[in-house]
Amino acid sequence: MLPEGHPDQASKPGNGAIIGVVIIVMLLIFGALYFWGAQLNRDAGTLPFIPGDSLCTPSATFGPAVAEEKMANGCSICSYRTPIESTGETLTHVEKCPQ
Repeated sequence: MLPEGHPDQASKPGNGAIIGVVIIVMLLIFGALYFWGAQLNRDAGTLPFIPGDSLCTPSATFGPAVAEEKMANGCSICSYRTPIESTGETLTHVEKCPQ
């Protein structure tokens, strides 16, 4: 038994509370970064149309082309989405040649 007033007898504050607070703050920071990244991805939107050497330009009737296949004669077959109420969605193929 230790005599009264001995330094080992005094209660020592634990480090467990400090470590717990640090872990909680780190989790909050990681959660905030996760949701901030999700917000940035949602705000990215669609990329602008850059035609390049494509013959498949956006159509006033069908909108932008979803696929393009180059043919040996220099023409392209452009595929456009065509909404049809009864069957859902189908593709319309249009052949375009350089002028």
